[in-house]
Amino acid sequence: DCVYDTAEDEEGDATVADKIAILGFHRADAHGHGQQPAQPIPVVQQHSNTQRLVRPDLKLSGGKVTETQWEYFVHSWAQYKRLSNLGDLARSHLEQALGEVGKKVFERLGKVATDALTEDQLLAEAKDIAVEQQNRLIARLRLAEVKQEEGEAITAFETRLRPVARLGKFKKPCTRPGCGEEVDYTEEVVLDNLIRGLREEEIK
Repeated sequence: DCVYDTAEDEEGDATVADKIAILGFHRADAHGHGQQPAQPIPVVQQHSNTQRLVRPDLKLSGGKVTETQWEYFVHSWAQYKRLSNLGDLARSHLEQALGEVGKKVFERLGKVATDALTEDQLLAEAKDIAVEQQNRLIARLRLAEVKQEEGEAITAFETRLRPVARLGKFKKPCTRPGCGEEVDYTEEVVLDNLIRGLREEEIK
């Protein structure tokens, strides 16, 4: 019988990996008759690959944000909420993410009314305060003036067109019987202005 197998462990602080390694070398020396010492069993260190999610915060410029900046904030917030599994805490986190705008909502409505707001209602109130209102007609006139710059890729030109087109709010009534909704035709407008604004006539 092996004395080591039945002896009490004198090194009480030794890790499992250390014990496995010592036992492997002992058995090779005492029982292996000149064989190579057994290699210690590797212990896999598990590390979390989950990165800490950074909460999106609404940043104001001159006390306001553009429509495009607001849309990006809402998009980022939805992703953060989904990935963080906030559950019932989402409403409180959103109020913190709104920062100064959340404070203005509180000042406008008071504590009772603010606390009663749902997440969607809070977003609607915040948008009403934060987003700089753009005149739809002015945005449409600006869109017509956007032209492709010399050396600018078509994709880059399209990227410049899209936020201006969204401010124009191009919508029309749905023609299907009983529909009663509005149909967004921004994509058509972007394509028309993209073709019209190209520098090279051959591409048009």
